[in-house]
Amino acid sequence: MKPLFSRRRLLVTAPAAALALHGTSVGTLHAAAPRGPYGAAPAQPAADGAAVYFPETGHHLLTGFLAYWRANQGPQRLGAPMTEEHWDPAAEAMVQHFTLGRLEWREPSPAATASAAAGGEARTGVREVLGPPASGSVRAGVGAVPRGAGVPDWTAALAPREPVIAVPEQVRQGRAFLVELRVDDPAAPLAVSGSLSRVQVDGGTQSTPLRFFPAVGPTGAGRFFAVAGLTSGAPIGPRTVTAMARNGLELDSPPHAAGFGVVDGAFSLQRLAFAAELIPLLEPEVGELEALSIAAVTATSAPAPLWRGRFRQPVGGQLVTRHGARRDYLDPSGRTVTQSQHGGVDLAVAGGTPIASPAAGVVAFTGQWSIRGNVVVVDHGAGVHTLHAHMAGIAVAGGQPVAQGQVLGWVGSTGLSTGPHLHWEVRVGGVAVEPLEWTQRDDLGLSGIM
Repeated sequence: MKPLFSRRRLLVTAPAAALALHGTSVGTLHAAAPRGPYGAAPAQPAADGAAVYFPETGHHLLTGFLAYWRANQGPQRLGAPMTEEHWDPAAEAMVQHFTLGRLEWREPSPAATASAAAGGEARTGVREVLGPPASGSVRAGVGAVPRGAGVPDWTAALAPREPVIAVPEQVRQGRAFLVELRVDDPAAPLAVSGSLSRVQVDGGTQSTPLRFFPAVGPTGAGRFFAVAGLTSGAPIGPRTVTAMARNGLELDSPPHAAGFGVVDGAFSLQRLAFAAELIPLLEPEVGELEALSIAAVTATSAPAPLWRGRFRQPVGGQLVTRHGARRDYLDPSGRTVTQSQHGGVDLAVAGGTPIASPAAGVVAFTGQWSIRGNVVVVDHGAGVHTLHAHMAGIAVAGGQPVAQGQVLGWVGSTGLSTGPHLHWEVRVGGVAVEPLEWTQRDDLGLSGIM
């Protein structure tokens, strides 16, 4: 975590009934009665608990000033309170001094009140003056005061509440799903993080990070989503998503976990025979090197979704191999050379057919791999990539933005292929998931989210 308070000195004044930052309203400050001589003990906190205590300086932060401090990155901008909120006759305002500045509150003038009632603007905004507070503005001898009864430490009171996680009750092997996170905290900006538990071959568990992005629109406040995916060989049984939030005060929430069940993917069986000259491509080392290449390409992604709406199938044609199909690879004599699960769909179509981008994105890779032949990988953001393989030719370049329907290249039969077709993959966080459901599900098209 960053240091709580920087050394920069900042003077903030607010000569209005409501404070705003750079013209943006942050909520009205409630009027407080004058609190007597400077440095006197504070009044008891309001019944609604609108007060916190700063052990590091021994002072309270109450109600309206607290609301402003909380909503405007108070630790970085103002620091901790050095005095109690008090009436300053010289300023004719309620004032509170902080380690990096001060806040003032004045009763609005009748003209400003009338203007606001008529729909006008009664706020003049915050004026920032860099440098130390004016000499004598914080009098000597103002020390710490006792904690008010029932007032919590600010770090405990202002940390985000435990977030709420929503996941499906069940997810099939080899499928994608959305994780929703709801956080109720006014101290923006919010940052969320989380992970998906993954069962290892040895029975242990490992966590895979999730890429959360904020929802937008009128119902988007405090809602975050991540796209997650299960491998086709994911062990059947319980899995867990864990997430937490950090608010604009750089305070962390308690972590929260939600569970779901992994169910059987009901995959088909397939036996494929290859010509003798292609058998070397079935060697395990070739597949391992290609898997490393895919992992490197899909490791980076735009932070937010670049697509809107359902994906479109890149080509028509006959579906000849489904995602997750359990394959036996045979040599010309019919002997099984190796076995695997298919990480995508194969669409048989005439060579030279244009291949359209299934959704908007940015080209993450173009090139040639041993098994998949000529390849184009498109990054769609939020950890989602599509991979298009066995192409006869490539029509785009790395780093190029592409729109849905834009031609990426043409169908071919390069690499480990028995004839012209498109091998199409959708990968989420590097995990190959069922591509065709992306053309059918509105939730994966981000309906109601973006």
